[in-house]
Amino acid sequence: MKGALFAVLVEFLAQDEAKPMAERITSEVQTILKRLESVVAKAIKDERAKIAEQKAEMIEGMKEELRRSVIAQKSLTTRQVNQSIAVQEQENQVLLASMERRLNAAGAAAEARVVAKQDKLLTELSAAIDRLLAERLQAFAFAAVKQHIRERPIFDAHHTNRELASINGISIREVKRRRRAAP
Repeated sequence: MKGALFAVLVEFLAQDEAKPMAERITSEVQTILKRLESVVAKAIKDERAKIAEQKAEMIEGMKEELRRSVIAQKSLTTRQVNQSIAVQEQENQVLLASMERRLNAAGAAAEARVVAKQDKLLTELSAAIDRLLAERLQAFAFAAVKQHIRERPIFDAHHTNRELASINGISIREVKRRRRAAP
């Protein structure tokens, strides 16, 4: 529409009698067009700025909404993880209690086996010590009885001091002492 109006105006002004007026109108129209062009450019620029501002606000809003969504998702995930961890902890406690009972039972059984084995070993050792003591005491008692029986008749006048020392396994000096002490 702007172009058609301008064309009609140019035809009118092209006539000779309207030339000074045409030039003046042309210059005014050009001035108006320039102003209009600057106003339109400014309006477009302002509109673009408003659009950019609205776009930025929308982007910020979307970012904020996305942040909230992520936070909500993280919160939900955290809650689910916490619930899962709590369930896992309960299961672990039950498993731990079960393992503790089994370990206590196994420990008690092992302790009973060790005590039984120790008792058996102590019984065997006691029997061996009793046997050894019986043998030693028997040998000692036999030697004591033998020495006691030999002592009287051996220290009589029929044997020499040397013979008595070798028979009894003592020194000649001891033989002499015993002879002096004998009744």
